[in-house]
Amino acid sequence: MKSILYIMAMVVIILSGCSSEDGLNISVFANEGQDSLIETIQTTLASEQSIEIEQLPPHYERLITEIAAHNGDVLVVQQELINDTVLDPEGLVPLDIDGGEQLVMVTNPETGEEEAYGLILPQSTTTELIALIPVYSRYQDQAVALLQQLVD
Repeated sequence: MKSILYIMAMVVIILSGCSSEDGLNISVFANEGQDSLIETIQTTLASEQSIEIEQLPPHYERLITEIAAHNGDVLVVQQELINDTVLDPEGLVPLDIDGGEQLVMVTNPETGEEEAYGLILPQSTTTELIALIPVYSRYQDQAVALLQQLVD
């Protein structure tokens, strides 16, 4: 029995190491509005870099699972899923972009100052989508540049 578990664990490790994640991975947790957003992202980054956009159900448990697994360089989340746990400044990259009122401001616990950690994405649907960049992202600079391009 232990040998079967050992073999299964090794297979999982090998398969997870074989995934090709070359480029920006965007995880979208939304029921509506994602189609126009995905089209905008693809046209914005069409020739610049490789991107992968993954559409996921807008369930809080799924969002937390993806964050815990360190999946996604950019998380696009419905407003309804945002709370203090998701919007924790220690787990997000501060955004140094010109977003005006579209920026989601949070108090930085180290400095006590208000900083932008999220961006309300411009779109024409009733569901508000917020983009976040987790600190584990390997492509933080590209993710920040993408968000800046989306508000320009």
